[in-house]
Order: sequence, then structure tokens, then C-alpha cells
Amino acid sequence: MEAWQMIKLLKVKVSGFMLLDDGFTIDFLNKSKVTEEDKEREVVELKEKLYIPTTTVFTGRNSSGKSTVFQLLKTIHSILLYGRLKYNKLLFKDKTIDLQFYFLMDNHIYKYNTIIHKPSISVMEDDVYCTFDHETLEKRRYAKSYGKHNLDKPFESVEIDENTTLLQI
Repeated sequence: MEAWQMIKLLKVKVSGFMLLDDGFTIDFLNKSKVTEEDKEREVVELKEKLYIPTTTVFTGRNSSGKSTVFQLLKTIHSILLYGRLKYNKLLFKDKTIDLQFYFLMDNHIYKYNTIIHKPSISVMEDDVYCTFDHETLEKRRYAKSYGKHNLDKPFESVEIDENTTLLQI
């Protein structure tokens, strides 16, 4: 199985992205206590005591932000898969996007933070990419005793450089 197929996005927090409110958060982790019946139909067990719903639905009126949320997830996918983000002026509410997301890969939960900047040159070409600043990656081994509260526990720093995509960690 490819690395990108083993990554499970757990939580996202963003500011400065399109028309989303600053501090917009999506938490994919299950909030309720999980019963044996729930395990059969309602949730997927990623790790022991770590669950996500089998289905996540975004509902709302026209122009309420549903497509914007999908664009955010597409942006995260690009960062995870390619380690970069092609510039699109529509993504930016202002000059920067402040992005944080948590994901599960193997037996670790990773916490990624960055500030995404518009390119510093005037954009006349098709292949211009955003720049990343204050990029940090942290991880912690998943502990079943904490379940979904692993995200609240201390993480350790992981070294990354400009030639590393998150899938190469």
C-alpha cells in the first residue's frame, strides 16, 4: 500500500484561507463513546480507541462554504503528496495562510504547522508555487490509553527540509 493511502487526516485548523473564518477547525475524530454496535456500522477504528465516523457530511445553503472546505482538503492533499502548493490567488484571504493539521501514519500521530505565503514575484507563469515559512513537524507515538486525547499530549520535533515531502518522513 502506498504511503498516501495509509495517512488518515485527523484534524485541521486554518486562518486566512479563502472565505473561511480565521481559526476554522475540522475535527474528524469521533466525539462520542463508541459501543460494539457503533463499530459495526457507524465508525472506523483507525487504532485501538481511535475512531472516525464512517461518513462525514458537509451540509449548508448555497455559498455557505462547502466547496471551500473541499478546497482546503485538496490543499492539504497537495502539501502531503508533493510537499508544495501551486499558487492560486483565490486560496488567500490576505497575504498568508496559517495552517495546522494532524494526521495518523503507521503508529504515530503527526502535527504539521506552517505559514503559506503568496509568491514574491508577480505571477505570469502557470507553474508558480507558494512559499512556506515557520514550517514545523512534530510526532508522538499513538498511545491507546489516550485515544483521541493523543492530540492534546506533548509531541517531539521531527526535522524536515525543503527537499522532503511529508510522505518521506
